[in-house]
Amino acid sequence: MSIRTTLTPAVYHGLNKKPPFFEGWYFKLVSADERHKVAIIPGVILGQDAHAFIQILDGVDGTTAYLKFPFQDFKADDRRFAIGLAENRFDNNHLQLAINDPQCQLTGEVHLGPLNPWPVTWLSPGIMGWYAWVPRMECYHGVLSFSHS
Repeated sequence: MSIRTTLTPAVYHGLNKKPPFFEGWYFKLVSADERHKVAIIPGVILGQDAHAFIQILDGVDGTTAYLKFPFQDFKADDRRFAIGLAENRFDNNHLQLAINDPQCQLTGEVHLGPLNPWPVTWLSPGIMGWYAWVPRMECYHGVLSFSHS
């Protein structure tokens, strides 16, 4: 935990971390007519079975897919939220998906409108409040946007 990553909850926090470590980013996408709903969770796990992954949950039929990638396929910017898993890209402004797997085929690009993030201040650094400053907690959370177009 560092001051910089505590005050910028979207960036990848795993640089120089020792296992065990997990980090994931949850994207919930709902079509304007609310007929299509999907959650996409890219993430990484450091430990015995270190790997990157994309988990996909279909909010209409309840199906899920967990796609593992070699950890080496994971790339992250340490200054802003921008991650890549093989040909897939995720940042504050868009998702770019190129998944062609027997479990799931999902390709396309989604552009996100203006984000509505949880406020981050020194006294209350995000949704965790002052607990974000407590070292060695089992897990930390951040909200990057409550709504966007």
